[in-house]
This record gives sequence, C-alpha cells and structure tokens, in this order.
Amino acid sequence: THYKLNLSKETELLLDNASVRVAPFAIKAPDGRPLARLASLEVSETSIDLAKQLVTVGKIRSEKLETWAALERDGQLDWQKLFASQPAKATPKEKAEPATAAPPPEENAAKQPSKPWQVLLKDVQARNYMIHLADRSQKEPVALDVGPLNLDMQGFDSLNKSPFTLKLDTGVGRQGKLQAAGQVNLAPVTAKLDVSTRDIDLRVAQAYISPFIRLELRSGMLASDLKVDLKGTEPLAFSVAGKAQVNQLHTLDTIKGRDFVKWQQVNVDGLSYVHGDALSIDKVTLLQPYARFIINEDRTTSVDDLLIPQPADAPTASQAKPATASNEKPLGIRIGQIDINDGSANFADLTLTPNFATAVQQLNGQIGTINNRKPLPAKVDVKGKVDRYAPVTIKGALNPFDPMASLDIATSFKRVELTTLTPYSGKFAGFRIRKGRLNLDLHYVITKGQLKAENKVVVEQLQLGEKVDSPDAVDLPIRLAVALLKDTEGKISIELPVTGDLNNPQFSVMPIVWQTLRNLVLRAAQAPFKFIGGLIAGGGSEDLGNVSFAPGSSDLSSEAQSALDKLASALQQRPELRLEIEGTSAQSSDGPLLAQQRLEREYQATWYKILQRRGDKVPANASMLVVDDSDKPAMLEGIYRTRLKQQPPAEWEKLSREERTTKLREAVIKSWAESAALLRSLGQDRASSIKDYLVDKGKLEDDRVYFIDTTLGQAESDGRVITPMHLDAE
Repeated sequence: THYKLNLSKETELLLDNASVRVAPFAIKAPDGRPLARLASLEVSETSIDLAKQLVTVGKIRSEKLETWAALERDGQLDWQKLFASQPAKATPKEKAEPATAAPPPEENAAKQPSKPWQVLLKDVQARNYMIHLADRSQKEPVALDVGPLNLDMQGFDSLNKSPFTLKLDTGVGRQGKLQAAGQVNLAPVTAKLDVSTRDIDLRVAQAYISPFIRLELRSGMLASDLKVDLKGTEPLAFSVAGKAQVNQLHTLDTIKGRDFVKWQQVNVDGLSYVHGDALSIDKVTLLQPYARFIINEDRTTSVDDLLIPQPADAPTASQAKPATASNEKPLGIRIGQIDINDGSANFADLTLTPNFATAVQQLNGQIGTINNRKPLPAKVDVKGKVDRYAPVTIKGALNPFDPMASLDIATSFKRVELTTLTPYSGKFAGFRIRKGRLNLDLHYVITKGQLKAENKVVVEQLQLGEKVDSPDAVDLPIRLAVALLKDTEGKISIELPVTGDLNNPQFSVMPIVWQTLRNLVLRAAQAPFKFIGGLIAGGGSEDLGNVSFAPGSSDLSSEAQSALDKLASALQQRPELRLEIEGTSAQSSDGPLLAQQRLEREYQATWYKILQRRGDKVPANASMLVVDDSDKPAMLEGIYRTRLKQQPPAEWEKLSREERTTKLREAVIKSWAESAALLRSLGQDRASSIKDYLVDKGKLEDDRVYFIDTTLGQAESDGRVITPMHLDAE
C-alpha cells in the first residue's frame, strides 16, 4: 500500500492503492472436519481514510471457496455453535462498584454513538464456489450441493445510500442451474431480482413430505423464469411473477408400489404471487398427466391409505403464529385456464368380485377460470377415450371451491364395452355380461344443495353370461327383462331422473337409481313383449372365423393378416353384420412364454427404478430400456422374493452362481406361467390386435367390432392358439 500519515492536528492516516492476497486459506472445526477452503482471495485498488472513516475497495477477486454447513436436529446451524458468543466475565473492580453508581461524564461521552465507518465495494467477483448443505433436522437427512457458484456484485455501500447490483450463477444438485440478477438494498431489506432455474431436482423435497404422506417422489425437474420483488422482511412482504415448469414428475404409492400421479410436463404461465394476499395463474398446461384412484375392499380410497395421521396435539398454523390482519383473509386463488393434453387415468373398485378396473386415455380439454374470490362456475370441456375406442365427454360448469352451491355438468360415454362392467352386473344383477355396449348420458345440476339429475342409458346388443352368486343381486327375471326391453334395433333405452337435497345426510343417489331401474324391470316383465331373434348367417366358402397366434404372442402372422383382409372386405359388403372377437389363451403353450416376457419387463422396471434413484434421465417408460444380461442375476434375487414372497431355499446357497440363477429363474417363470391375469391379458391383446388390424388396415368401422369376454382354451398340437370369431347382426 501507499500511505500518508499526518499527526499535526489529529491522527490522519490515508492508505492508497492498497492490495492484499491470501492463498490458500482453510479452517477446520475442533473435531477436525473441514469448514471452509479457499483457493485465493485478492483485494486491490483499495483505499482507507481514517479521518473520513471510509474504506473503498475497487476490486475483490475470489476463487474456489468450498464450505460445509448443516442444520442440526435442534434447529441450529453447526456454524452457530462454533462461533457462539460467550458471556463476559466481570472484573473484581466492577463487582466492587455499586450497581447504581453513575459513570463519570467522560465515560458518558465515550459511550455516545460514534460515526459509523463506510465501506464501498465497487466490483466483487467470486468464481467456482462450492457449498455443501445438509439438513439433519429431518428424519431422513437431506444433502444438497450448490455450485459451481459464480457471484458478481457492484456498488455495495455499507451505509446503504444506494442499492447494489447482484448477479448469481450456480449449479444446484447434480444437474440443476440457478441464475439471479438484480438490485438489493439492505436497510430496509429490499430486492428486485430476475431469477431463472433449470432442471432443479425436486426429489430433495422427499424428506419433507414423507412425514405426511406415503408417497415416493421418483423424479421431477423444476424450471422457472421469475421476477422477485422483496419489499420488506418485518413483516415479510414480497411478490413473484413469471412462469414455471415441472418436467418428468413421477410419484409412487409406497404401499402398493404403483404409480400414483405423474406427468411429462406441466407449464404454469402468467404466475403472479403476492405474499399473504393472492396467487394468480393465467394458464396451466398439463402434458400427459396420469392419476390412479382405487376404492379398497373396506370402501376407503387409495388417497386415504397414503395420508399419515398426525398427532392430535400437533400445533396448527393458527396456534403457531398469531393471526394478523394480513392472514385473517384467506389467500386469493385464481387460475385463468387449465389445459389437459393426452391425459390418462386408472380406476379400480376392489369391493367387487371379480375386481373392476378400467382405464381412460387420450384426455384432452380445458377447464375455465377458477377464482375463490369471485365464486363463478368454471367452464369444463374435456374429451377422452375409455379403452381407446369409447369416447367420453365432460362439459358444463362447476365451482371447485363450493360444488354444493353451483354445479352443472353433462357427461357422455359412447360405445363402452359392457364386458368391463361384469363385476357390477355380477354384484347387482347376478349375471356376468357376455357382450354389449353402453351409451351413457348424465346431466347433474346442483343449485344451493338441491340436486336435479338426468341419467339416460342406452344399451346395445346386450347378452348376459353365466349366473353369479351374489347376496346383493336383485330377485328379478333379468334375462326376460333384457329381452323385453330391447327394441327392434336391439337397444334398451332407459331414463332415470333423480332429485333430492344433498344437504340431507340420508340422501344418496345410487339407491334411488337402482330402485328406479328395478321398478322399470318389473313393469317390463309384466307387460307384453316383442321377440327379437333372427341371426343373419353369412360368410363365404372359406372359413375366416379363426385367427391363429404363435405361443405367447399377440402379433398377427402374414397368413392371419391375409385372412383378415378378406374378412374386412366381406364385412364391407355386408354392413349389417357385426363381428365378435373371443380373445383366447392357453396355459400349456402361452404360460411359459408369457412368464419369460413378464420377467423381461420386470428387469426393465427394476433397472428403470435404479436409474431414477441415481437421478439419471430416463425414457418415457421402462419398456424402452435395454438391460444388460450381466445385471440380471442381481435383480433376479429381488424379483424372486417379491414374486414368491419367500426367501430362496437355504440349500441353494451351496450352488454356483449360474446354478442358483437358473433355479431362481425357473421358480419365477413357473409362478408367472400359472398367472390367470397374464393369460387373460394376452387374450385381450389378441382380440385388440385383430380389431386394430381390421380398423386400421381393413378400414372397418370400429363400432362394428365387439369384444367377447376372454377365455382360457387349449393349444393345438403344434402349440398354436386359436382365437375364434363370431358374426352377429343388429
């Protein structure tokens, strides 16, 4: 440094063109663990004026600081404990003086507030910092690495005469990025920052949600472009505006080990949040959202299962913090529009035997403005498909914050295969459904808790299957009623209006619907009827009624495709004929191959989970992965235990690795080879392959092709399995 010292009047010291360099630097905790390491620190173009109490730093350059910080279980930072201040010890003289003794005037003058020093930092640059953060206050410790971190700061004034400029660029976790730039003021604390994030791994939140819900956050990446305006800290006041995106979200039900909610992408545009006041979003766009909902045997739901009961004495938000004028008013929530693109869902009802399950795909549509401060109904317009071919539409308006006050929703299902409803028909009617399609139009209107509902049901080509023993089945001549209710076109049309007061806890919609239907069937059985029976025989000289499949496969051979081409052409010339496909599988030939395919899928699913846990980017689904054969034996150990629900026999410990792997594989294959669910699924896939080919290649109208409930048949002598088809007509 250059210096000037003048003692003529008072001590005047001026340091000019000062610089200092420290490299390297490190400190450790008393137990030896590292606290901080710094490669280099350079301060230059600096001046210090003792008379003016002014420090001006022209440049600060810092490289490669690495530091560690942890939040302990008691809620304190480990650094706080290291540098905690100690109480001052009184000297004997101080103890002897009376507590009430007044200090001399000179001491009073010395204790007057002195002029504060002013520190100016003109240009600060920090490069390649790395911060290792840990939160040990949770049951599952959380670790997060922040870096490489680069920081630029200009115009810092310790007396806060003007805001300083801040720019931050850092990595977060394995592949996340965070950037922030703007101006900051310290007294009072205010800031205006542009904040951008990319690929922030949301799995870091797992430890914070686990105490409340049995849900595993498999993957999720956050991206955002936000403008943050911090107006103060006491009380906290800030606003956030911009857009955000969450990619590849995947949550897993940890009880059943199944997908719960996931999506490929969710975009939040026009985000505006004012702390303690309102959240506004112009548009939410969901790409490939998925949800699973299950009704359990005890009539609870899959959502109920996941929630973890909290202690009754747990403090609520109102107990933890006194209510203020700002939080007495509920948060205003407004969403301008929700767009759903290519959504899907699974629904299952385990109260029925056999269990009922269905899937909805190709969900597309919009939900209109939702606003809890202006409780106007939001418009709903959503379309989808049930099992690919059956269209479903939902239109109307509802108030999600108070549906009992106002709701007007019309739902339409067209061409739903009734074989999927066999569990319901068995429970309530006492018969399985062999064949049929359902058109359902529901219109529900709720006004101040008063329900007015219209249920229009049209059943086409209904054929009942075998009788099912059910204590809940109605004691009515169902087969006769079905025949009587069919019109000349083979349709059954029913209107079931329902009205009532939803505020009455004794009121329930379904008992009224079933009672109305029962009365209708009674009237039909007691009235004259028309007999509808004539089948139209058709076909040519060639037998096109069977399709042969290779064992374990649902792929159509070239011979089968050629036969289906002829069949499609024949049906085009006979428009009144309807085709029935009876998906068939055979355990003797299909079982072992299905089991091998199932095992390969299990390898892919296991490898998919491993990649997710490592945080690797993964394809859209596990079937796109290729699993190396060398990785399979290790996976097979877990698959065996999961599938057979037992440990491998103790005597297998003496076998070589190859022999043990063979034993494990044989046991797993045998277990799956006997799976009725896999065989039924293969039969369904074979029926779908035939229908898909006739619709896509043969240009046959899809409403002319029906599915019959799958059957378990016998294989031919060469192992092939025949799927029979039947012709029918309206």
